[in-house]
Amino acid sequence: ADLVGAVFEGRVEHGSTGYEPTGPSCSVITHDASSTVRILAVIPYHDLTGEHPMILQDFIALSPILTLGAFALVTMLAIAFQRHHARIATFAFLSCLCTLATVPWAATVAPRTVTTLLVVDRHALLYMGLILTTTMVIIALSYRYLIIQFREEEGVEEYYLLVLLATFGGLVLTTAAHFVSFFLGFELLGLSLCSLIGYLRTRRHPLEAAVKYLLLSITASAILLFGLALLYFESGAMTFQGVGAILTQAHSVSA
Repeated sequence: ADLVGAVFEGRVEHGSTGYEPTGPSCSVITHDASSTVRILAVIPYHDLTGEHPMILQDFIALSPILTLGAFALVTMLAIAFQRHHARIATFAFLSCLCTLATVPWAATVAPRTVTTLLVVDRHALLYMGLILTTTMVIIALSYRYLIIQFREEEGVEEYYLLVLLATFGGLVLTTAAHFVSFFLGFELLGLSLCSLIGYLRTRRHPLEAAVKYLLLSITASAILLFGLALLYFESGAMTFQGVGAILTQAHSVSA
């Protein structure tokens, strides 16, 4: 059997096919029984590891997520410095509208794989548009409702921040291509929804529902993590595509 080695910046390291490259580039070589060395290919380091530097097209593809995240931070700072229900509600609505305006811009580079965590394609952009449109409708309907349910001095501005964070988690979920990004988006969405469910903090039923949702969410997250660990143990991959390919191959071999 041939032995496989790798050339790293002028030196040869012999090992198995599962070696981890440590240099910026490498050449894959083989040694046969006659000790003849054949150079097969020169492969850049990032092609072996799957790590690619972020470029402008990647940021354009992620522009809806980045825009909404920036607006959520600005909303949080605005609430910290000066509370005003109408202004924060208007700013949250305009934040979603501006984020929705970046979706056609992101479509110019779609489909685009951004690292191994996110994939921005036309289906993801479609669901982003639906989520942002629904969020704007929720904000518009919530303004009058919060005025009725709360006194002016109680402060309800955090409600819009929670809505933006839940929307941000939803956008991450639509583009997730890795179990890590999927879980982070899922948890961000779930924690924000838990706070929104119990936002009517002066009433018994919303608080009771929030506690029940929190307990169920914790249990579901634990079961989800256990399932992800089993998938990783079985396939050795964490990307949706990698897990699907390995499980399909295993099923075809067993059949």
